[in-house]
Amino acid sequence: MPLPKTTSERITTPVLLTGLLLWVIALYYKGLYGPFMLDDQLLFPSTQIAEPNFQSIMRALSIHGSGLFGRPIPILTFIFNHAAFGSDPFGYKLVNLGFHLLNTVLVFVLGFLIFSSITNSARNTFGSPSTLALLAATIWAIHPLQVSTVLYVFQRMMLLSTLFTLCSLICYTYARSSNKSNTQRALILFVIFPIFQLCALASKENGALIPIYIILLEAAIFRFRYRDNTEAAIGKAFILLCVLLPIALAVYYFFTHIPQIMEGYNGRDFTLIDRLRTETVALAFYLKLILLPNISQMSLYHDGFSIFRDLSPTFIGSALLLFLLVIVALIGINKLRVVSIGIGIFFVAHLLESTFIPLELVFEHRNYFAVFGVCLIGAWLISNLQNAYPSKPIGSIVTCVMILFLSTMTLSRSLEWSEIFTFNTIAVENKPESARAIKALVTTHTNVRQFDEAQKVLSVAKSRFPDKVSLDISQLVLNCLAGSHSEEDIEKTRQRLGSEALRQEVPPTFSTLLKINYDGLCDNISIESINNLLTVAVNNPDKRMPQIFKSILWHSHYQTNSILAEHETAYASLAQATEESPDHPELLAVLAGLQIERDEIHDAKKNIGKLSRISKKYGGAYRETIESLESALPAQQFSDIAEAE
Repeated sequence: MPLPKTTSERITTPVLLTGLLLWVIALYYKGLYGPFMLDDQLLFPSTQIAEPNFQSIMRALSIHGSGLFGRPIPILTFIFNHAAFGSDPFGYKLVNLGFHLLNTVLVFVLGFLIFSSITNSARNTFGSPSTLALLAATIWAIHPLQVSTVLYVFQRMMLLSTLFTLCSLICYTYARSSNKSNTQRALILFVIFPIFQLCALASKENGALIPIYIILLEAAIFRFRYRDNTEAAIGKAFILLCVLLPIALAVYYFFTHIPQIMEGYNGRDFTLIDRLRTETVALAFYLKLILLPNISQMSLYHDGFSIFRDLSPTFIGSALLLFLLVIVALIGINKLRVVSIGIGIFFVAHLLESTFIPLELVFEHRNYFAVFGVCLIGAWLISNLQNAYPSKPIGSIVTCVMILFLSTMTLSRSLEWSEIFTFNTIAVENKPESARAIKALVTTHTNVRQFDEAQKVLSVAKSRFPDKVSLDISQLVLNCLAGSHSEEDIEKTRQRLGSEALRQEVPPTFSTLLKINYDGLCDNISIESINNLLTVAVNNPDKRMPQIFKSILWHSHYQTNSILAEHETAYASLAQATEESPDHPELLAVLAGLQIERDEIHDAKKNIGKLSRISKKYGGAYRETIESLESALPAQQFSDIAEAE
């Protein structure tokens, strides 16, 4: 990598970068003591392995299966995180902060390479690539919007995907801008770069955007120009194999899986057109949070974000703003290259999660890398401001004020995240339209046995969100823990479970009700009553939730019927749960065992075959389970499992 040109910069830049990292640690330190949030609980119990041997690790990887590629790298880090620090959230958040610090260094390196390629490096202090890169990295690292990625344990996936994306882009930019031999460039581009690219994909699907970032950098910086024929051959081969081919494969995948993708809208409150309109407004909202940060508008909970179903003024204004930014990026590709790169990075970073894929509408962590594009432009603007007034320290003043402003907000958010009552109370105050925030506050009061306070908040939530059937189940949970009993509440819940659309919050809330019943904390609501409620829920045809949540609901029904010795119903529910999650190895194993007991040998062999395929994929993770199932088969029945599959 090219180094800062002056001796002074070579000394001060590492010192300032180290100071930045220490400053980030200071800002985030109190937040490390905060609790797990939202989807963090999905990490357990699969990643909390008592003895992290090869087979148990492979089992954890097979069970999780999040995303298109399973995200094995972050899952592995969660496993080793638990082995090193136990289940204390501090250890998980500490590792997240470590990755954020590493990403800060990588942001500096990439920024330095970009600025080195497109600026006159020695005009003044603010114009040097190292100073511009350090300023961009500082804004990026201390921006308060990043808190909900760093301190939200589950988003280690985003942290790691960004880390490997940065490494990939650094490899490419360095290979294209350096004076190394063609052999060294080829090594970087065809060996090192693909490794980082695959690691990014194995962390989160956002890694698939790397080829588009490459096209952006090539168009804005290198212009597809090469110094000699050999470099041109290497460069064109790289573009073909590592950029165009992956893009073509991604396009092919999406076009051949349109029905599966569109099926995801069956569990949502919005259509494809609704989503595209809403995401247009969301992108403008993200820009506002980045450029004019206001922590009262920032939250982990944005589930109450309005869905835009028509051509409202807000949508039209947002669309015009985004269109204007695209025009500026295209026009500035020659003379305002930093602006084009910055705008391009922001838009590319949102191509997967903020477009047509039926994910939840708004999450702050989607901006983790997107903020970098805005930071590049910010550093460039401050440099130009200083150049306009060379005799005045205006650049230094603006920088100091901005750092103080951002640091204050980040520290404030970190303090919010450090204590569960503070976090959930502020979340409800800032996002009163969020059912998740209110429900989290109810849970917080309930956990410390403040049942009256919990009831007050829950009553407000039920009046504000009358369509949320999960709140009625939460009422039963509260009744259990408070030792109260109401047949009226049970009957009301039963009626609503049968007559209203069920959302994805229902299955996890049922799981909570079952857990406290198993733990002996719910004597006043019998397992028979819970089973009756589940029976109504699973038979409701209007279950607007992804398949994994339907599977959880059916599995809960299987559990209650098993306890009540309703074996036929339990078997049918387990079969349905497996149908909703056909590649879930634990469900397949239990179902195959029941089928052997029922002498349904053909079906058992078929499911053992599926389990065998999954086991092979994960290094024999279920070898012992498969051997046990095969040994339970009648003689000469398990000789050809593959054929049954």
